[in-house]
Amino acid sequence: MNGLRSELYRLARRPMPWVLLGLIALLIIALYGLLFASIGAQEQAANAQPGGSGQQGVESLKRILMLRAVPEFTAGLAQAIAVVLGVILVSSSIGTEYAWGTLRTMIPRTGRRRFIGAKLLSLAGFAFLLTLVAFLAGILGALAISALGGFDRSVDPGFLARLAGAIGRTWFVELPFLPLAFGTAVWTRSTPAGRAPTRLVFSLVCAGTGHPAPPCPNPAGSGSG
Repeated sequence: MNGLRSELYRLARRPMPWVLLGLIALLIIALYGLLFASIGAQEQAANAQPGGSGQQGVESLKRILMLRAVPEFTAGLAQAIAVVLGVILVSSSIGTEYAWGTLRTMIPRTGRRRFIGAKLLSLAGFAFLLTLVAFLAGILGALAISALGGFDRSVDPGFLARLAGAIGRTWFVELPFLPLAFGTAVWTRSTPAGRAPTRLVFSLVCAGTGHPAPPCPNPAGSGSG
C-alpha cells in the first residue's frame, strides 16, 4: 500500500497527467464542435440534391451529436484518443524513472514485484480517470451543441446505465495496451520505444475490426507525440 500511495502521489504531482486530462477533454469537445460546424455545409449540399435525398445523412449526424448518443459516440472517440494518451504517460513514467535514477533507490526499498504492481495499478487508475474525463467532455460537448443548434436534450431512462457500461468497456479496451507500453519501455529503457509498439498494435486492431473512431491512431503520423 505504501508503494501505491507513493506512485499516486508522484503521479498527481507531475504536470503531464494533468496536461493529458485537459488535452483529451479539449480534443473531444473540439471534435463535437467540428462536426457541428460541418452541419451547415452538409445541409446546403443536401438541399442541392434532387428530392433532398442527402438530408438523411444530415439528420443522422444531428442524432449522433445529441446528448442521448453520448455513450455510443464518445466511446468511439475516447477509445482511440485515451489509448494514445495513456501510452504516452506510461512510457514517460518509466522513462522518467530511468532518467532520474530513482529505480535504484525505490526497487530495493519496495521490491521489484511490488514496485511494478504499484506502478501498473496507479497507471490503470489514471486510465480510468482519462476515460471518465473523456465522457464528461462528451456530455459537455453534446449539451453545448444542443443549446446552440436547438437539438433535443432529453435522454432515455437507460441513459445512465448505458453511460456507465460505455465507460467500463472503454476502460477495459485501454487496459491491455498499458502493460505492453510499460514492458517495452522497461525492456528498451526508452520512452519513445515504449510508445511505438503499442500504437502499432492498436492501429492494427483498428484496421482489423473496422474501428469507427475518427482519430484512429496512425503510427506513421503520431511519432511527434
